[in-house]
Amino acid sequence: MRARRAGKNTPLPESRAVARCYDWSVDRVESIWTRYLGLFVGDSAYAQVIVLVIFLGGMSLGTLIVGRRSERVARPLCWYAVVELATGAIGLAFHDRFVGTTACVSPSCCPRLSAGGAGAAPMGRRER
Repeated sequence: MRARRAGKNTPLPESRAVARCYDWSVDRVESIWTRYLGLFVGDSAYAQVIVLVIFLGGMSLGTLIVGRRSERVARPLCWYAVVELATGAIGLAFHDRFVGTTACVSPSCCPRLSAGGAGAAPMGRRER
């Protein structure tokens, strides 16, 4: 059975639920990235600024690239789902990329990442 709209611009209840779930997941991802970048740069304030710049820059760049083309897409919700799935797949590989990146960074560039640095956080997976 299909849900009916009250008016042309009235969102369906299902779309509101999807939007709430999306907002919740974006908040979680942002906090996780902030934590990872805090380990990388050594300060959570700098990490928060980096995350916000990347997030807002990505939104701006995405709007610039996709904005005009989206009017010609026949099924925009399907394309949106594809983009979200691709983003999730990238997120699954994030930890391994993070560990590889921090292993390549020179201790002279980021002394907090060196093994002897004060307050150095352990990188990689936890040992049990």
